Amino acid sequence: MTPTYLIMLLKSTLGEAKLNSSLSRYIGANVWRDGGDIRDVILIGKLVRKSDGPEQIELIIATMMKYGVEGNDC
Repeated sequence: MTPTYLIMLLKSTLGEAKLNSSLSRYIGANVWRDGGDIRDVILIGKLVRKSDGPEQIELIIATMMKYGVEGNDC
């Protein structure tokens, strides 16, 4: 998946009211850069508030990449 596809999917999943397009792009690009997938993008998008800036988003992404669950076989 390309970062552009991740951004479009995040915006369609969360809706326009939750995050503006620049935050969606920022999340998608940074999660993609760190080797995440679409599930990470959607989860981070749900945790981010409109008032969060790049520092808070980076902290959420770093925490998810450090402690995220891999290989969840439920």
